[in-house]
Amino acid sequence: MMRRHGQALIGFVFVLGLVLGCAPAKEATPTTAPAGAPALTPSKPAAAPTKPSGTPSPQPRYGGILILGYGLEAPTLDIHQENVIGTTLQTAPSYVGLVQYDPEAYPAQKIVPDLAKSWEISADGKVYTFHLVEGAKFADGMPVTAEDAKYTLDRLRNPSAFDMARSPRGAQIRAISKTEIVDKYTLRVTLEHAQASLMSSLATSQYFGVVPKHVGTERLTKEIVANGPFKWKAYTRGIGFELVRNPDFFVKGRPYLDGIKGYVIPDDSARFAALRTGSINYRAPMPFMTVAQTKVIDEQMRDKIAYEWAFHPAWYGITFNVKKAPWDDRRVRQAVSLAIDRSVGLDLVLKGAGVKVISVLPPGELTGGLTLSEKELAAVPGYAKADIEAAKKLLEQAGHARGIKDEMLVRSVAVYQDTAVFAKEQLAKVGIDLSLKVVESTIFNNAKIRGDYTISVGAMGFNGTDPDLVLVESVVTGGGWNWSGYSNPRIDELFQKQSAATNPEERKRIVLEMEKIVLDDAPDAPFFYVQVAHAWWKKLRNYRAPAVHMYGNMRFENVWLSE
Repeated sequence: MMRRHGQALIGFVFVLGLVLGCAPAKEATPTTAPAGAPALTPSKPAAAPTKPSGTPSPQPRYGGILILGYGLEAPTLDIHQENVIGTTLQTAPSYVGLVQYDPEAYPAQKIVPDLAKSWEISADGKVYTFHLVEGAKFADGMPVTAEDAKYTLDRLRNPSAFDMARSPRGAQIRAISKTEIVDKYTLRVTLEHAQASLMSSLATSQYFGVVPKHVGTERLTKEIVANGPFKWKAYTRGIGFELVRNPDFFVKGRPYLDGIKGYVIPDDSARFAALRTGSINYRAPMPFMTVAQTKVIDEQMRDKIAYEWAFHPAWYGITFNVKKAPWDDRRVRQAVSLAIDRSVGLDLVLKGAGVKVISVLPPGELTGGLTLSEKELAAVPGYAKADIEAAKKLLEQAGHARGIKDEMLVRSVAVYQDTAVFAKEQLAKVGIDLSLKVVESTIFNNAKIRGDYTISVGAMGFNGTDPDLVLVESVVTGGGWNWSGYSNPRIDELFQKQSAATNPEERKRIVLEMEKIVLDDAPDAPFFYVQVAHAWWKKLRNYRAPAVHMYGNMRFENVWLSE
């Protein structure tokens, strides 16, 4: 049985228990977004031009260079070691996975073949057999075979055995116990237990793309050896990259473009200016556009530039290092969560372009009803409004009646810095005095991985909204995004049970129990999940915002330039 710390915490757990105990079996009706904010569900695409009924769609044309601007540098080019936009933008057009999300099915999350032309799943959900296309090649002329697919899954699961520093997404496929070569183009994958989200993970090919076994890790950090629609030409740190059409891409007739050029533009205003002037024709969504910038497009350039809002499964807020004082005390972490007025933060930081949260899990409206709905979350202390007095009582009980002073690590991205300033001002009300240490992204990520911090502000992003994907990364022991160092054997046990559960109601019961424990332990203090505006010039045709993940539709094999 979990320990309880003081009257305020008892009240928190009691109310939370009532919320979870009364959770309805059916998904709650989605709530209405605040006035002026994007809706919870993705909007209709701004890119689609209005045409008279019966007017034929324009025919794709070959040629042209897609020019994009992005804000964050790539630490390395190894897609299995990195998960920042700088790496993803350069590599996503060049690597394909076993399966993918169909970009034409937006907003549906439909998984379709990629390198695997077909697959079978055993009746017990523990054995997957993938049949690969024949004739696919890497850019150096070597064939793509089951050996490469096996190598990819093995290095993701066991990075140290392949001279990798880390595998941020490896925890998502931790259920895999064995990979076997059946023949040159057939791979068999055996799981320890059924895993509800395995195919969802594999379909995010920007992280689970198949890489060449014969190349090795050292070269993959410095060079892209493509099997996708575009192959590597050049990369200059601090300037950008260049990709060109891969003539050996196994999908006939693709891509339409001659190539892609990407330019690093760290300053947000300069990046938006480049979009407005046409210096770039696609603005990468991270760091993403502000609501104010979309209004400028509406008022001045809607005839030339399109944008589309899409939910992105990434929360912004505070992560604690639960192994370092004073944040090793659960009462202190809960006090922080209680002191934050999330409604104010959503308005100030994101201008309403997001979904308020207090749990690491998105609300049930976005998880198929598997988690607490927004209505249920409203009863959780600290969600509807801040509780300053309860926060102060918890700090007093923890021995910090005179307050806390510490340094908060902040990633040098404008929206994170805005979030940090908001958090600093909020926590000052309960006597927590935080100075801000702003560092560039690589330094920030390395510090979090090493545990070289006490408290930080940043984001935690996932491949989708399924609890399996969120929990394995953030709260399961050793998860790729479990930067807090949080470890609870009960959580690990329940995670395995929910992942293998085949009955939806049984799985929901387990997930809700996990949500209760995590809210009580508070290894993180999430503020809000975000919605992202994707923007591009309308001459870029057939582009859609991704339905699953902010970086999900960046292969660009089906887009073309109309001029």
